[in-house]
Amino acid sequence: MTGTLEVGVESWEDFKTSSLESADEFDTAVDTGETENLTGEDTYSFGDVQALFRLFSPRRLELIEELIAEPAESLSLLAERVERNKSEVSRDVQLLASREIISVESNGRAKRIDCPYTAIDISISVPEDLP
Repeated sequence: MTGTLEVGVESWEDFKTSSLESADEFDTAVDTGETENLTGEDTYSFGDVQALFRLFSPRRLELIEELIAEPAESLSLLAERVERNKSEVSRDVQLLASREIISVESNGRAKRIDCPYTAIDISISVPEDLP
């Protein structure tokens, strides 16, 4: 397992600034040979809260939590653990895997499903200028 997946909402300008800062920190670490100080955290940014909740719905978060706690040796077993229909779980697993939030490996006829993160930190800031 890797570190924490940081998920949040930020403007395009903030995203560009933080991405450039991260790239500069990485370049400096590589140039100085101090790569052990890199955090290893991945970031997933959204332009608005609705987009974040479309991907990280309550049911998908439940799947992710289950997989962080313990990988599933098959889709059927994961569906049983979350008490959901196998086809619905399959759609959610395919979507999360396509975004590299979880991983799916062939295990014979079954598919082993895992989450490479130890935690997912979702942060949403409410603007100060709301009425």
